[in-house]
Amino acid sequence: MRTILELVLGPINAAMGALPLWSARVAVALLLILPAIAVWRLRPDWVLRGAPDHAKWRDLRIWAALFIVPYLVIYLLLA
Repeated sequence: MRTILELVLGPINAAMGALPLWSARVAVALLLILPAIAVWRLRPDWVLRGAPDHAKWRDLRIWAALFIVPYLVIYLLLA
């Protein structure tokens, strides 16, 4: 006897299993790129609020992008 979860998730599992491996890489890359784009859409004055000066190294958008790049390299080039 099949459980309700097997009935509901079985077709989804079959569809996901039929996808090629490169589609998983694209999905992970999108999950990393979309938040990076969202961060860069923030206003600089909001990002630098509370900072003693507006030096470039204090911009958290730059730091977020720098931390995302190694993960993109791993998933797109090395995996």
